[in-house]
Amino acid sequence: MKYNQSSHKRPGSAMALVLVTATVLGIIIASIMQGTVSEMKINERHVVRLKAQNAAEASLEYGAAELASRFIRSSSFDTYELRPDKNPLSIPNTVDEFYRGNEVKPDSLRVQGGVIPPGVWKFIDPDDPANELDEMRGKRIFVRGIEVYGQGSAQTSRGDSITAFARETFEIRDAPLFSNAIFYNSDMRAQPGYDFDVHGPVHANGDIELGPNSGYTLTIHGKVTATGNIFKINNTGEVYLPYSSTQQASMNGLDSLSQNWATAAAQRWKGWVADGSMGVKTQNIVAFSDSVQDDQSTPQNERKNTGYSLIEPLLPSGHPDRKSEDMRSQKMAYKAGLIIKMERNASQSDPSKQDYYKLSGYRYQRSNSSDSLSTPVMDDNNDPVMIPVTLPRDIIGDANANMDGIDAPYPEMFNDGVVTHTVTETVQVVDHYETSYEERWVKKRGKWRLETVEVQTPVYRYEEQTRTYTTDGDGVSGGLYDHRENKEIDVVYLDLEKLASYVDSKNNGATGFNGTYDVDKHWNGVVYVEFPTSTADSNGDGAFDYGTSTGKNTYNIVPQVMDDMALMIIDAEEIPAPSGQADPGFTIATNAPLYTVGNFNADGSKQSNSATNPDNSSEQPAAIMADSITVLSSNWPDNRKHSDVDGRNNIQSKRPAVSHMEIAAAMVCGTPPDLKGPYYGDRDPSRPQSLGVINLPRFLEYWGSGRTLTIRGSLVSLFESEVRPEGAPDNFNDYYVPPNRNWGFNLLFAQGSYPPGTPLVRSYRRISFEYLSENDYNTGLAGLYQ
Repeated sequence: MKYNQSSHKRPGSAMALVLVTATVLGIIIASIMQGTVSEMKINERHVVRLKAQNAAEASLEYGAAELASRFIRSSSFDTYELRPDKNPLSIPNTVDEFYRGNEVKPDSLRVQGGVIPPGVWKFIDPDDPANELDEMRGKRIFVRGIEVYGQGSAQTSRGDSITAFARETFEIRDAPLFSNAIFYNSDMRAQPGYDFDVHGPVHANGDIELGPNSGYTLTIHGKVTATGNIFKINNTGEVYLPYSSTQQASMNGLDSLSQNWATAAAQRWKGWVADGSMGVKTQNIVAFSDSVQDDQSTPQNERKNTGYSLIEPLLPSGHPDRKSEDMRSQKMAYKAGLIIKMERNASQSDPSKQDYYKLSGYRYQRSNSSDSLSTPVMDDNNDPVMIPVTLPRDIIGDANANMDGIDAPYPEMFNDGVVTHTVTETVQVVDHYETSYEERWVKKRGKWRLETVEVQTPVYRYEEQTRTYTTDGDGVSGGLYDHRENKEIDVVYLDLEKLASYVDSKNNGATGFNGTYDVDKHWNGVVYVEFPTSTADSNGDGAFDYGTSTGKNTYNIVPQVMDDMALMIIDAEEIPAPSGQADPGFTIATNAPLYTVGNFNADGSKQSNSATNPDNSSEQPAAIMADSITVLSSNWPDNRKHSDVDGRNNIQSKRPAVSHMEIAAAMVCGTPPDLKGPYYGDRDPSRPQSLGVINLPRFLEYWGSGRTLTIRGSLVSLFESEVRPEGAPDNFNDYYVPPNRNWGFNLLFAQGSYPPGTPLVRSYRRISFEYLSENDYNTGLAGLYQ
């Protein structure tokens, strides 16, 4: 039998084929598995590398947060402050908890900051597309960039460590407070009764509400930013906001409540309008923390009126409300070249008398006796050494009836014209009675009888007696009656024309400062007038004790104790401007309410663009800072007599303002928030109106649309008034009618020329982030302090 190979296979051949196939499959599977493992390793390393990069970026985050915290607390730093052997940045201990169970190695995080440079002034061009989202757009700011290096490592499952390196620039940006046309350290409301144009940037650390009366327009020509929301007030006139330096677009129903607000706002206004949802951050004065408004729905006081510290006096060492050294150095009382204090006349014990008070001048001893901007010398208690200054008698005190000169160096007390008369007269009085007896016919029971009766006869004498009576006068003749406050106000007048004459002539002779004040060495353009914070004089030396916040508030603010005494500025068309002044301009600051009479730093003449353009090339930048500011026209010397008159018709005839007036100055003051029901705080609910930005400077006269007030400056609501915390009543037009407002942003400020002592508002930005190679990282660190 033949063997047929085609039909019969050897038994081992099938097995061999299976083995070959299995081997091939095994090789393929092994290859696939090896590739998968390799890919998994690659993917893991990629994931771990990303985590290392995130860790490096986190180290920069920690560094930026610490830098921001340091610069909030402090106003100045040494160039090499962050060097490893001085006060370097650090990673907080909380990083261990944050990265627990993660591939990131907490102990691998490193952060190092570079030198703190002196900084440069920089204009953020509003028309540059690169600045579209910059909240400082359109402002001149002082910029310092600090390089920060960071690293972080993450570990793979096999124990391999991957380290990433990064670098960025932390930018500290200081903008003068007056780089804004309007700045609110709280919610801002603008609801003017007429057309209203605002030139320059507008910022609020809170919400912004906009809407003129129906039929009118509100147009803002500068960047608009709010940390909260931006609202259009319902049923009001048109609001136009900018989308370029020369063009505006109507809100037309678009505000922070609209759907897709951020996208729609960016398209309509091209970055010129932004709110908190778009990243707008709070702007605070250097070393000042956030202010907080009271929650009106609770009986507790949650208010933190931090901004008021700017005008608070310097509290002495050991005082429970004393601020940090960095905050103290930002106070206007610290910056002043001339301090005027209201003190007690120790020889007068009757507080109702004018001469119970006296006005005393001081200056600080400086670390450089020839530099009025150098640091004050401190005594053993770390309080500035103060040197008495002889004040000319005609610069501050009681003014004459025309309010164009000072008659006496003490306050003018309120006098409502009621005169009390005392009269001494010689009158006849009974001295005693003499007894005699007489027979008289007396009728008894219908019959007449003759009887003897006792008779008392008076004996008179004459004596002098004093009596008093009152007669009505012709009206208020001393101080003023503030109808908004419903208070009788005693007044201290400051005559700027007279002060300027002594300062500009540098009169240190017997007719001037009498050898106590060298203008070239001591004047720096800032004058601070300090009113008492308590009425106690425990030492009996004439210096009033400093009060405390106890029983007044819980946020460590000490306001002026006398809410019925104020500072009034007169003769202010010319401000002090001595030759050689290191920081040109003039700033007046006080912890009291302040009233201005007539033009300030301006001639009062109408001109084109007067709300923005200075009168002439010699105009100096100026500022007024006070608890509250009330603007009175140059008619006030006559209107004062009727300051207690109420009713719209009456004030129109009795207190008419001048036809046109001009103020060229920034104004920093307080304003109360609107009361919204239900209200549970300590404010008077019958006076609920803040009246918004259009009444940030307050009024007491009849203006009306036929009269114009021009303000060329910057309007700043930095705090809530502490001395005058109440709002206006609903019938506010019974004591004033507003002017035609011609308010604008001073061109001097827009060009970077600011009043002496101008506070700086600080913000931060992180720019130029990049990952680095290890070599570039090490090279960068090595060159940080060279």
